[in-house]
Amino acid sequence: MQTSLPRYGPGRPESRPSSLSLECRVQSGVAVVVPLEPVVIGADNVSDLESIIVECMSQGAPVLLDASRIEFFESEGIDGLMNLDRCAAEMRVPFVLCGLNTALEQVFRIYGLDCLFKVFPNADAAVRFLTRATVWH
Repeated sequence: MQTSLPRYGPGRPESRPSSLSLECRVQSGVAVVVPLEPVVIGADNVSDLESIIVECMSQGAPVLLDASRIEFFESEGIDGLMNLDRCAAEMRVPFVLCGLNTALEQVFRIYGLDCLFKVFPNADAAVRFLTRATVWH
């Protein structure tokens, strides 16, 4: 089984963007946050992700991170996701993910993150769940 590596990092010719371009849209009452371009979430940009998602959470609506354009989460990115999960629990706002690539699905399984986060195959499935669910955290 062959897994592709992120295109950023040591020995990779492309440099990592220092800021993160995100779109936040509302779909059936759910705040959907999605990167506008392929990205690795790490120390350089995780605070951008956290800021946008916390801002969405403060509105009280369920939040979906569409990870379909996220190529990889470095350890700082995983820490950021865990911080967001804690924040969601404190604010009593649901926070879910969708669209993980195969490599990220493996990382989530290996580290038990699939038990911490509710992950859906795509945004439509996540939005359907969030609009039907009535109890959070």
